[in-house]
Amino acid sequence: MLSDYEKSCLANLLQTLEDGHLKRLSSSITNGRLNCNSREDAISCILLHSESLVSFFGRRKVNSTMLLKYLHSMKVPVAGEATKETMIQQILNLWKVPYQPVASHSQQNFVSMSSGLALSIPSSTQPMCGAINGTQSLQLANPHQPGADHSYTSLKQMIDQKKMLKEADAVALEDFVYSFAAQFYELLNKPDPSTRYLHSLNSSHIFSKCKIKIVVKRSEEDIEVIDDTCESALKHLSELRDSYRVLFCPNLSTGNVRSQKGCDGLLYVMVFGTLHHPDRVWGSFRQTFVLSADPFSQNSFKVRDSELTLINNKDVPSNTQQMLMQNSEKVNQLAIEASSNVEIIDVS
Repeated sequence: MLSDYEKSCLANLLQTLEDGHLKRLSSSITNGRLNCNSREDAISCILLHSESLVSFFGRRKVNSTMLLKYLHSMKVPVAGEATKETMIQQILNLWKVPYQPVASHSQQNFVSMSSGLALSIPSSTQPMCGAINGTQSLQLANPHQPGADHSYTSLKQMIDQKKMLKEADAVALEDFVYSFAAQFYELLNKPDPSTRYLHSLNSSHIFSKCKIKIVVKRSEEDIEVIDDTCESALKHLSELRDSYRVLFCPNLSTGNVRSQKGCDGLLYVMVFGTLHHPDRVWGSFRQTFVLSADPFSQNSFKVRDSELTLINNKDVPSNTQQMLMQNSEKVNQLAIEASSNVEIIDVS
């Protein structure tokens, strides 16, 4: 459990969070078994039930935005490219608390989605790897061996270390998925004068042989296009933007990008968002992706399959939000259909 000094430092950090974030964090730490009705209750709950600073900072809901806000309040400069782990180290240095980085989180391989655009994912989540919790083995030291470090020989510490490795992998996987979603729609919205398309997506982002389905929901009749090649998919995405002149704005707030990973190495992602004209909201969209590593391109992740659905505001039924949430179950079905033996990592 946390020492009194660690609780004091962590309490200062928690004071910078909004009420809603505090309540979600306290609920996460207690696995939803406690409901805190005030800021004070939530902070007390977090401080009481956090096992250690490493386990606290390893949680998905402790994101880089939250850490940056705290460092800013403490007048600590943060580099623009600083990662979550870098900011954790800065905070613990500020508190003068020693920190041992988790191996599977700090030793990351970088895979590129396009030239000059790097996405990071830990080696344990690479499709070419069989282990989920990293490749390093945990061994129990012989207590009778001379020079053995007895402080690391207990079964409880081994279990805690395995748990931290698993949590770090889940956090890194989630960071990768959010980075993918942000960069995909940035490219989709960005015109490229060097090509005939109205976006910057190209064959380095989508496999040559793929399945891309585009559906436009309309009251009179739905429009549906299915492509099985990258070339035709890029063409129809360009025509889509040209026809409707919309800007894709994905909802990338915490917990709103659904993702799962199968032991076959495929990543299943679902994104929700809104579509905008310069002067109004045109409608909403949802898009599912099946991502796979390309072994011929340094294992960079590319889109293998995708389904994009656009709904115009004037054609939106009253139960649209409920329908969108129900359709998020498609991610589960995709994983089940792709492999009869799928091991799922829940990063929600």
